[in-house]
Amino acid sequence: MLGSPWVKLSLHASFAAFALLLLWPLKLWYVALASVAAASICWSRVVLGRHTIAEVLGGSFLGGLFGACFWLVLLAHG
Repeated sequence: MLGSPWVKLSLHASFAAFALLLLWPLKLWYVALASVAAASICWSRVVLGRHTIAEVLGGSFLGGLFGACFWLVLLAHG
């Protein structure tokens, strides 16, 4: 939120990437279906004019980063 006056990262894209990474230990077709859904969410944010491509990519990166951190913490303490 501190950077929102300058950069408006897509929280929809962040959550989609985060949810996608939470599903990675499941069967491949779950991950493939979630990948299509995440890509659709990201594309819709650009098409609707709510975000630029850079904002969607930044949001996706942020969500992916937090998803990876989730698994690292879970594996370290699990």
